[in-house]
Formats: sequence, C-alpha cells, structure tokens
Amino acid sequence: EDTASATPEELYQQKGCAGCHGGDYSGGVGPALTGIADRLSVEEIQDILVNGKGTGMPAGLVEGKEAEMAEWLAGLK
Repeated sequence: EDTASATPEELYQQKGCAGCHGGDYSGGVGPALTGIADRLSVEEIQDILVNGKGTGMPAGLVEGKEAEMAEWLAGLK
C-alpha cells in the first residue's frame, strides 16, 4: 500500500492506530490521543513514533512521516 502521500489521519487508519487508540482518538487498549499535547511535547510524541514505548507501542509504524504525524497528533483536542 502506498503511504508516501497519505495524510496523518489516513496513516492513523491504515497503520491500525485506531485499533488501540480508538477511532475517535479516545483510547482503548492504548491511551487516549485527544489532548496528548497537554502531556507530551511534539518531540516526545515523535520519539514514541520512532522508537515505540513499552510493550504495546511498536516502533517505526510511520517511518519517514513521524514529524508530520507528531504535529497532527499534538493538534488533536
């Protein structure tokens, strides 16, 4: 599947993020992403996208798009 031109929201759906973080970003198995900028900086979000976190968040899901994805996630309210 071609993800080079995908928007962050499209990547969220394509990469299965909604399976853990919810279709409305409210959480589930993974933490809620709404208001994540209140808890983490854009740099911290990007680090988690690159390196993963704990046992549940795998690294490298959005390779090459991490900065764009982190900015988008930080904007979720």
